Amino acid sequence: MVVNESMYQLGSVRSAIRELFEYGKKRAAIVGKENVYDFSIGNPSIPAPQIVNDTIKELVTDYDSVALHGYTSAQGDVETRAAIAEFLNNTHGTHFNADNLYMTMGAAASLSVCFRALTSDAYDEFITIAPYFPEYKVFVNAAGARLVEVPADTEHFQIDFEALEERINAHTRGVIINSPNNPSGTVYSEGEAQNIISGKLKFSDVGKLVIGTLQFQTVPSLTEGATAQDWGAHYLGALDQFHFYNKALKRSEIRNLYVTKD
Repeated sequence: MVVNESMYQLGSVRSAIRELFEYGKKRAAIVGKENVYDFSIGNPSIPAPQIVNDTIKELVTDYDSVALHGYTSAQGDVETRAAIAEFLNNTHGTHFNADNLYMTMGAAASLSVCFRALTSDAYDEFITIAPYFPEYKVFVNAAGARLVEVPADTEHFQIDFEALEERINAHTRGVIINSPNNPSGTVYSEGEAQNIISGKLKFSDVGKLVIGTLQFQTVPSLTEGATAQDWGAHYLGALDQFHFYNKALKRSEIRNLYVTKD
């Protein structure tokens, strides 16, 4: 076969959500769009706020066409990133700036980049809570890792923390928390959020946590000193050790951090 076998297998399995979407379009052509209630793919059912339409018209009418349709910086337009950072800071009391953000064409691209960046060997795992967006499996497998599922709470669709904790091990590279959940639409309750924040979810057997391998910048800058350990005491779960870096690390450097030394 002239194509990658694993990718062929991933691409040859039809998405049930997409199948339902296509079926809905066919039925709409027969019985009328107003008679089909499509809960498949998550298309918007209400108009965008008027300011969105007005801003698009303003950009097309008043902005230089060459600049509007040209490439931006690889990290994304600096004014856009600065505006998002300002919004986050005003909304959540954070301290981000434009350099903390990287723009992508949708969440799929962001997730794919993150999974690829965090996967260093074939034993790496990412955990997701069912029901989940089916493409997570494609993204994770394409990165060379394995997706581990936490069974769904089919009564309330909240997180089964006991089942989640059972699946965390030395190969766990990340846990995907998706709220509002896709596809159930469930928003995790305040209690669920507190369980995560307060440390009900334990990572005690994972070992060292490396923060900063992707040019992560902290404000103020953190090192392995007392400041870092104090900050670490408030981090999720109980971790064995914290290391903070304000530079990108090579793959060999990251791997060495996980090698047990005699």
